[in-house]
Amino acid sequence: MSCFLVTITPATPNGDLHIGHIAGSFIAADIFSRAQCQHGHDCVLVSYSDDYHRCPSVDRWASTLSVHINF
Repeated sequence: MSCFLVTITPATPNGDLHIGHIAGSFIAADIFSRAQCQHGHDCVLVSYSDDYHRCPSVDRWASTLSVHINF
C-alpha cells in the first residue's frame, strides 16, 4: 500500500471566474485522490489559498495611482 499527498495549486486571480479554475487542477486532483483511495492506498488531498499572490489587474490599477503601494 502506498501513501499519496496531493496538493491543489490555487487558481490565479487574473480575471473573472471561469470553468478552467475548476476543471483545471481541482477536478483532476479530486479524481486522482478518490481513485487511489478506492485502490486501497492512503491519500490526503490538500487545498490552500495564496493570500499574497500578486494579481495582474491589481498591479495595473495600482500603477494608475499617484501613491506607491508595496505588495
